[in-house]
Amino acid sequence: MFDERRASQGFTLIELLVVIAIIAIIAAIIFPAFAGAREKARQIACISNEKQIGLGLLQYVQDNDERMPGDHRGVPYPTGAGWGAEIFPYVKSLAVYKCPDDSTSQTTNLNGLNETDYPVSYAMNANLDGGQPGGSLAAQLTPASTVLLVEVQGAQANLLNADDDSTTLFSASPGVDGGDTSNGYIDYFCSADYATGPGGANGMGNPPRTGDSYQRLGRARHTNGSNFVLADGHVKFLRPQFVSPGYANTDPNNDQDQGVNQFGDPDGIAAGTATMGRAPKNFIATFSPL
Repeated sequence: MFDERRASQGFTLIELLVVIAIIAIIAAIIFPAFAGAREKARQIACISNEKQIGLGLLQYVQDNDERMPGDHRGVPYPTGAGWGAEIFPYVKSLAVYKCPDDSTSQTTNLNGLNETDYPVSYAMNANLDGGQPGGSLAAQLTPASTVLLVEVQGAQANLLNADDDSTTLFSASPGVDGGDTSNGYIDYFCSADYATGPGGANGMGNPPRTGDSYQRLGRARHTNGSNFVLADGHVKFLRPQFVSPGYANTDPNNDQDQGVNQFGDPDGIAAGTATMGRAPKNFIATFSPL
């Protein structure tokens, strides 16, 4: 005899398809949120790394006549390169040099010296190199607004040997200058790219600096922005348009000067530390120590 009660307990095909569709919709809503949460966790881990490195840098400065690292190469134009190995005795961890979102791996014998070169996800502002006029604490007019470290991709260095890191021609903890006379110079001793965004032909600034042969621009590492260590040691997430990439600004009423260098190219000098608060666009941070 046909049991109507048992038959009513099953699902029709349409009901099953509706349930599957609802599950698919819920998954489509939830999974991106999970991905966003994982990325936020990686960004926070990166902030923690940078905070430890920033503290190590400041400890180094206190022990070295209030001068920043990076002036040990003895070259006429200091580039900020080699800072990573100099401060390693203060940091004492190789892991903190690598952002979780940086895919760069360690390698062996990159310089032909039978050393191990570790990934370095951060670059020092070359304008604060200890051999530069802005490389001492006394030269920092507003350190809380001056970039100290910026995120990069693809750098490797022998962090356990400061002498090797200071002389190599192929890898070193890199230096960058944001974008003054060479429009976004990044230390040529390594193959790193900026990881600040927006990428392509544009870099930091507002309007964004445009690239040339000196500038290697990569996408923003953390959701349309990146983490910056400021010269007082604190770390801040910033979108690239809020970071002035230049060395100094000659006009306090001009947020980004439009001058040219000796080659007729834009020199990129932009809101300096002393004037950025009065600049129309009010940048949050600047590569300028002046």
